[in-house]
Order: sequence, then C-alpha cells, then structure tokens
Amino acid sequence: MKMNVPYLLKYHKTAKVMSKILNVCYWIFFSLTVFSFLLFVGSKFFPTGFAPISLNSNGTLSISPDQIIQFRIPAKDFDGVDLNSIFSSFLVAVSFALLLITNILKQLKDILKNVVDNAPFHEKNAKNILHIGYTFIAGSVCVPVSKAYVINKIIHAFDLNNMKAVYTVNVELLFIGILLILLSAIFHYGAYLQQEYDTTL
Repeated sequence: MKMNVPYLLKYHKTAKVMSKILNVCYWIFFSLTVFSFLLFVGSKFFPTGFAPISLNSNGTLSISPDQIIQFRIPAKDFDGVDLNSIFSSFLVAVSFALLLITNILKQLKDILKNVVDNAPFHEKNAKNILHIGYTFIAGSVCVPVSKAYVINKIIHAFDLNNMKAVYTVNVELLFIGILLILLSAIFHYGAYLQQEYDTTL
C-alpha cells in the first residue's frame, strides 16, 4: 500500500536511513565480536607474562573493568603475576558484552526492515522485540557475573587484601527486559488485529 500522507512518508524515509545505519553498526559489532573471540583464543598461546598493556608515566598500571573501581598497581607488583590470565578473562567479558549488543542490533535491524517494507506490526517484529527483552534479561544476570569474574581475577592475581567483588543483578537491564517482553505482547496483539483487518478487506 502506497503511503501518501506527508508525515508518514517522512517517517518512512527516516526508517530507511536508520535501517542503513543499524545495518552498518550490526556488521561493525559482529566483526568486533569475532575479533575479540579470536583474540581470546589466540591469548592462550601468549607467554605467561605477556599482555598488551602499558604503564603510566609514574610506572603504575591503571585498570578499571567496570568503569567504577580503578586499580592502580605498581610495576614492582607484576613479578610472578600471570598477566595473560587477567587479559584472557577481560576478553571473555568483552566478547560476551559484544555478543549481546550484536544480537540486539540484529533484532533492531530486522524490525526496521519490516517498517521499511510497510509492515510495522508484522508478527516477526513482536518476536524480535521478545528476543531483545530476553537479551536484556540475560545481560542483567551475566554482565555483572563477567565483571565480578574479571575483578576477582585482578584481586587474586595481585593479592589485594580486604577486597572482594560482590555480585548483584543489574536491576536496570532486568526492568528494561521485562518492559520489552510486555511490549512484544502488545505488538503481537497488533499483528493479530492487522491480520484480521487485512482478511476482511
């Protein structure tokens, strides 16, 4: 059905542009996910004391796995520490986060494709939104686990006293996931009404 209403045409053009942008972003994050995974596999063959890290000008290493806590470790504490193990655990966390983002971008890309094809209430869109919701819920549990895993690796590797990583579910991601699941049910109902309307014409 051809859209003649001006504002609908405007939104349709915007959807086309966004679809192209999302498609590019998807392939970028897909490539980064594959690269980080391959780098993780390759890190198993690195020497024990090797890791692609550099010291600050004052001879210390600053690490902030969760962008909240920052570890500042003097170079003298590196002796006998398996830096490769820390680097590998960090790559695992990064690879998992990139995998979640890539999956979300794929679902969004498929949703916009249906919008561009003039089928915003297509049943597949409801399934895509549902998958995004599940991804957010999985992230609410697994992302904190991966962060705690990396932080614990650092704590144990450098024998940092009186410190421990506490795991908690990411409530924000969990809430977003639940909302998206509810939204998918609304889209599913909309797809049903659209199908009923099309069959009566």
